[in-house]
Amino acid sequence: YWRPGQALYYSKKAVRLAMKMAEEGRMVINFRSVLASYIDTLAAAYYAAGDNNAALYYSEIAESTCPPSDSNYREIRKALEKYREAVRSGDCVI
Repeated sequence: YWRPGQALYYSKKAVRLAMKMAEEGRMVINFRSVLASYIDTLAAAYYAAGDNNAALYYSEIAESTCPPSDSNYREIRKALEKYREAVRSGDCVI
């Protein structure tokens, strides 16, 4: 049966749980952002080494990993387009 004060108890508990979930969600987004940066760096290294196909492959992974709200998303997209063009045209950096 329902006792007085239970609504307040459960609403406060719900707020605490929601805050915890929001914080964990933020950590996941931050993790994805950092991971995308690392993968983008790997793509750039492959591009500099002349392996445009590998650069494109890893850049696509970086782009799909990076949250669109991230500040690096636009730069990752620009690099992806550069690698796509390099593969299309057969350009080699070296």
